[in-house]
Amino acid sequence: MKLTFGDRPTRTQESGAALSSKGVQRYYNPDDLVGKKGLEVYQSMKRDAQVKACLAIKKASVLGRGWEVLPVVADGERGKEVAAFCTWSLTEMKGSVLRLLSGVCDALSMGYSIHQMLWRVVPSGRWAGKWCIQSAKGKDPLLWAFDVDEYLNIVGLRHNQTDKVYAPSRFVVYSHTPEYENPYGISELRACYRNWWSKDLLTRFWNLYLEKYGSPTVRGTFRRGTPKSVQDEFLKVLSAIQQQSAIVIPEDMKAELIETIRQGDVGYRIAVEFHNREIAKSILNMTLITDDGGQGIGSFALAKVHLDVLRMCLKSLKEDLEETVMEEQVLKLLVRYNFGQDVPVPKFTLGPMEDRELLPLSSGIKNLVDCGVLDPKDQFIREFLGLQGAGPSPGRPEVSTVNRTRQGTGPTDGNDGDVRVGT
Repeated sequence: MKLTFGDRPTRTQESGAALSSKGVQRYYNPDDLVGKKGLEVYQSMKRDAQVKACLAIKKASVLGRGWEVLPVVADGERGKEVAAFCTWSLTEMKGSVLRLLSGVCDALSMGYSIHQMLWRVVPSGRWAGKWCIQSAKGKDPLLWAFDVDEYLNIVGLRHNQTDKVYAPSRFVVYSHTPEYENPYGISELRACYRNWWSKDLLTRFWNLYLEKYGSPTVRGTFRRGTPKSVQDEFLKVLSAIQQQSAIVIPEDMKAELIETIRQGDVGYRIAVEFHNREIAKSILNMTLITDDGGQGIGSFALAKVHLDVLRMCLKSLKEDLEETVMEEQVLKLLVRYNFGQDVPVPKFTLGPMEDRELLPLSSGIKNLVDCGVLDPKDQFIREFLGLQGAGPSPGRPEVSTVNRTRQGTGPTDGNDGDVRVGT
């Protein structure tokens, strides 16, 4: 659906008018594991402690440094105004940007994520009359499928329970590592399913082993010729030793605990630790963040190598969230609805991935400035030092506190077009 300057979300668009079926086909998830067990298997895997920890580390590492909208410097004052409006809209939306991106990161485990965008008109103030984001509603991926064209471009989102098709322009759809343009993406958990399954089975057998051999065996002795009824009563007393702290028996009977050397549980522990490392390797591409690598020892150099590998992998995810999600799907609509189709979209950033030693870097920059090599107002300096959010600069807009009244309609119904089918 093509939009031109002046187009706005309407009730028909928000409610998901039926799409033409010409040249459109329903596309099913090609994941072989999903085909056999459904997406529920990935939801079960997310309840595993190791899987949950690895996914949490990956999300926190990308989203833990805040966010910022930077203007297009070449667009001058208009670029600053666009960036200021986008920043205001994202700040005023229900929830938060980081909460939205955290929901988007559910694609790490499920392969893809879907959020519906709800809009409203600003009633008053500097941005009166403009369309801004009211909220982003996360949708359960189990309830949704995609309609695609011959090039696997998403042309409709189909609700599995009602079989209704909704226009994709009001949704934020993120596909994680979409191999061969697969809109369902690839789950990070697919590669470690065998390890998760084996670990789950081993844990059950380990519990049975501990239940059977966790307590010592009790042996009782009595004189030959003791009546059968007395023997049976003695056996009941011995059987109750594990639940009771004291027993009373005659002098001619004895009870003792037989302690044996059992090391069978060591094998279970080694196997479970191995599968935990494989799960961490599959999700994080390294192991030293979640344990000691299985060796019981480590070194700073080895840990630094593992951390560098993790940062390289997280950088790709960070850029994907910045460009594919925020710039191409969220900010692009904000700019198109309010400023026009040809206005450049500002840059969204989640901050630098690496921690830098600012003292030596700033000292080197100072020397270059003193020598006249760099202009002290050059935006490159702030970007190089990772100081985009450290106050006003030539490349960062200052949000004015002066209200500029615009003529416009009042706020629309915030629930206009929300999909209300148990999602």
